[in-house]
Amino acid sequence: MLKKIFGIKDKISFACLNRSLFAVLFVFSIFACTNTEEDDFWDIDKDSVDKEHSSGDTYSIEGNYGSSLKTAWSRVLESTHVRQSYTPGVWNAYYTTDIRDDGYVDDLYGGSTTKYIVGVDQQRSGTSSGKYDREHSFPKSWWNSSIRDSNNSWTYMYTDLFHVYPCDHDLNSTRSNYPYGEPTTVSYTSKSGCKLGTRFEKGLGTITVFEPFDEIKGDIARTYFYMAMRYDREDFSLWGTSGGKMLTLSAYPFYRDWAIELLMKWHNQDPVSEREIKRNNEVAKIQKNRNPFIDYPELVDYIWGDKVSTPFYFKNTAAGAEIK
Repeated sequence: MLKKIFGIKDKISFACLNRSLFAVLFVFSIFACTNTEEDDFWDIDKDSVDKEHSSGDTYSIEGNYGSSLKTAWSRVLESTHVRQSYTPGVWNAYYTTDIRDDGYVDDLYGGSTTKYIVGVDQQRSGTSSGKYDREHSFPKSWWNSSIRDSNNSWTYMYTDLFHVYPCDHDLNSTRSNYPYGEPTTVSYTSKSGCKLGTRFEKGLGTITVFEPFDEIKGDIARTYFYMAMRYDREDFSLWGTSGGKMLTLSAYPFYRDWAIELLMKWHNQDPVSEREIKRNNEVAKIQKNRNPFIDYPELVDYIWGDKVSTPFYFKNTAAGAEIK
């Protein structure tokens, strides 16, 4: 069993702050949110790499590559995913999933330039500036009618913690629903180093893009790889066209060539960090699935990279090589 990957128990630790209310919230979060049981999320070991889907079908991960590998992993992620409520579910998750070492909210675009206290500084009715809210890093306007299901409930995608991050409200608004990218003409730069501007892409012309600061580019890339995998069998004919600058509106390759090249670049330049590993573990305790691109960074190459025609085996990954 991959205990190093699937059973990690991270203790929550916050720096001591002067504001007494935060101390109360911290104590509450420990008792209310810490999971003391070890979860074997995907139950994958050397000899058994098949996962039964809720429909009764079984999908083999090993031996697949390219689109078939993405589909196999997608069924695993789908079969264990526990849907969260938007309110209070997503807000409450941030007590454990997105807290910096100094005790403040880990603001996706603001980084260390903001000092938001979880629960206290979240956006409520009234003034939103100077607060943190919930950023759909994969913009909800891109999915259109996929926001709600047939029962008018929020879909899995809408509340999926792997792409809904806490974020400074103003920076969230600045990003809007623009695709990620590296602008050649910059019109705005945030204190944290995020940029908004334009660039030329072949076949698209000049487009507006949002560039996150360097330390989170890999995080964003692996978030987007996860989204392409987890939502492998959406009805893309129902999606809006606003994401078309980055998306193919198909299950595979899911992203346009320029976007895959960009995401691969960010993935390689900004490797998996301890911050990501901790967040992966904390989200898994709540949502019961994981981002496999954090656990197995090499997986990207087997789906979109230079190993797209090479069968995937766990033993050939850095994590798999540690299995005794």
